[in-house]
Amino acid sequence: MNSKPTVSALILRDNKVLLTKRAISPFKGQWDIPGGFLDMHETPVGGLQREMREELGVRIMQPRFLSVYVGLYPSIPPQSTLNLYYLVTRFTGKLTPQDDVAAFAWHPLNRLPKKLAFSNNRQALQDLQKFLRG
Repeated sequence: MNSKPTVSALILRDNKVLLTKRAISPFKGQWDIPGGFLDMHETPVGGLQREMREELGVRIMQPRFLSVYVGLYPSIPPQSTLNLYYLVTRFTGKLTPQDDVAAFAWHPLNRLPKKLAFSNNRQALQDLQKFLRG
């Protein structure tokens, strides 16, 4: 079975990253980076823009590709994922939890929550810290 593509936004403000609390399984109640699966024939940036509207009610601007990671989505059967992460520093609209998001919060990069959904998210956040240090 082929990997399923996902997109996620590392939204930064004042050296803090926006994380969402999952309202659905898997990992319900854990912190996550906003994003989701690409739809058929959808471009990564188009999917990222759609996901941010659906999950947070915002329009992102000028996302910059940061990195890609292989992951595992714990469904039955488990699915391999190919996760594309984008850096986002500008958006318009009022952040509002929607769709599968229970809440959101800004987290300092040096004090990330322990309960973080998906191992590729932790890897992306660690690499983001390295990237920002130069």
